Amino acid sequence: MNNNILELSSAKKECMDKIRGLEEEVSDADGAIDDAKAAIETLLEEKKAADMRINDLMNERAKMEQSTDQLRKQYAVSKKEQESKMFKVQEENDELNHSMIVLGIEKKEALEKVSSLEREIHQAEVAIGDAKNALQKLLVDKEEATRRIESLEEDFGHAQATIDAMTKSMSQAREE
Repeated sequence: MNNNILELSSAKKECMDKIRGLEEEVSDADGAIDDAKAAIETLLEEKKAADMRINDLMNERAKMEQSTDQLRKQYAVSKKEQESKMFKVQEENDELNHSMIVLGIEKKEALEKVSSLEREIHQAEVAIGDAKNALQKLLVDKEEATRRIESLEEDFGHAQATIDAMTKSMSQAREE
């Protein structure tokens, strides 16, 4: 009988330890989820900033193309004026070409960063999914442990009642 009580007590202690462990794992999973959410928000902000920079660069390019068109119209109006402005147009064209190269490089870098951000977002989504699955498993394990504890407590209660009855019976037998 004492062995049963010791086994029940030991099983109860193991269940309580397992519950504490599960609670720590749930806490760790919550922290991982919060970290993943923060990383996703940061990545989304960086993607937004990159998109805005791309739009700014494209608008600047459109403005430069308009400037080039105006210079070409002026060329048709006056040949003499054209010769005096040709040097200026050449300089602006060189600047435009340089800007186009810079824009191309920045666009490529921005696209690479966007692609990298999308990969990181995907990885974060996978991590969140894994964390959710682990949390769900932990919740199921917690429910199972709770049911087992309740069962063990009930068994302990029955064992205690049996011990009390046997003690009372033995006391009565001694008195007689």
